[in-house]
Amino acid sequence: MLIRLVPIDNTDPLPTIIIDRPILLIGRHPECDVQIRSSKVSRKHCALAEVEENGQPALCVRDLDSTNGTRINGDVVSEGRLKADDELTIGAFRFKVMIQPISIAAGQPLVSCEFPIPILEAPYNHVLESPSSEMGYEKTVKK
Repeated sequence: MLIRLVPIDNTDPLPTIIIDRPILLIGRHPECDVQIRSSKVSRKHCALAEVEENGQPALCVRDLDSTNGTRINGDVVSEGRLKADDELTIGAFRFKVMIQPISIAAGQPLVSCEFPIPILEAPYNHVLESPSSEMGYEKTVKK
């Protein structure tokens, strides 16, 4: 599953936070996985943990005794579960939780691209260059 925290209408531009490990520590401290440099965010503000509940992806948050608190949908919490489209507030910064389940069906390619790369079917002409004793290089067409 791909879980992202997308910033909501902050005056300070913040990047989207991608939950790329089982537990993330958020705060101002250099040891934090995600650093938000603001006096509204405590040194070690909160921790996020990716979990699966009844087969559905979820995100747990635990406030680490922060000064300005952690909120889920406007309610101050010491810990709680986040679902898709919930709003998480860390200090003065609001994020929308975006959850995208990722599943790969049998026979489905592992990599996709926006503009498919054409696959060359045989037979096709291939131009090779090979050394020639007389002229240095000569072109040969192989079928």
